[in-house]
Amino acid sequence: MLILCLCLLHVSDINECLLGHCQHGCVNQDGSFSCQCSAGFSLTPNGRTCQDIDECEGSSDCEHICMNTYGSYKCHCRTGYSLSPDRHTCTDVDECLLSGSRCQFQCHNTEGSFRCTCPIGYQLHGNGHSCVDVDECAENVHNCTEEQTCFNLYGRHACVDTLRCDDPYTKSSEDLCVCPNELPGCADMPYSIRRKHMQIVSGRRLPVDIFILQSRARYQGGYNSFRIRAGNSGGEFVLRQVNDYTAMLSLIRPLHGPQHLVLDLEVISVHRAFHFHSSSLLRLHVFISEGLR
Repeated sequence: MLILCLCLLHVSDINECLLGHCQHGCVNQDGSFSCQCSAGFSLTPNGRTCQDIDECEGSSDCEHICMNTYGSYKCHCRTGYSLSPDRHTCTDVDECLLSGSRCQFQCHNTEGSFRCTCPIGYQLHGNGHSCVDVDECAENVHNCTEEQTCFNLYGRHACVDTLRCDDPYTKSSEDLCVCPNELPGCADMPYSIRRKHMQIVSGRRLPVDIFILQSRARYQGGYNSFRIRAGNSGGEFVLRQVNDYTAMLSLIRPLHGPQHLVLDLEVISVHRAFHFHSSSLLRLHVFISEGLR
């Protein structure tokens, strides 16, 4: 019997990976090959090309926001949070500790945000950051009596007693008492006592001009001189004459509020030809407020 044996001599596997059939990676196999994809990609049905995996589809390991990228993904956080070192979770940002004043008065950190508050006597502005003074007088939320006048101040208010004119003065208007020099008992008295109010805030840079005092001479050819007659025992103020009819009141020493001072500013009118000498008094109520810090 004759037996024929057909043997394949010197046959070796063809490395298909050298032919570039795969888009990413190739693994040669005996008589075949298989394609593999890089991390973040999956093999398409044709077994050769790769497509991006959307890691954000469905559930992801991002705590807040997942953003797909080509072959990968990134985690992002909502406003008010920052990405943690693990690049997946989010940490609340304490906006109150960041540089730059976010609140005019006081800042309170909250989860993912912050809120501003104002001291008593102020209310929060619509912008959520600034504080606005509450005008207790205009809103009729003061404790002044009918015999008092409400005077609004920064963060508070003051109740000022109605002006009373002592003899021999008579009341000319709400804030003015007069004593004409021609009347008995008035010759050596200031012709008038006028009341005014003003407020200043603590912590101002000094010196600073705060009030202008003006007075015309009663007779042509006369002149005026000015002085602080009372209320300046601490030497916080100076009255500087600008011309014959004007003087400037300046604050030269710090004042801390809340505080209420009363200054008597005197205008002395002189006319040498007429041998005339008279004076008038401005009673200036100065309210010092603390202001916002």
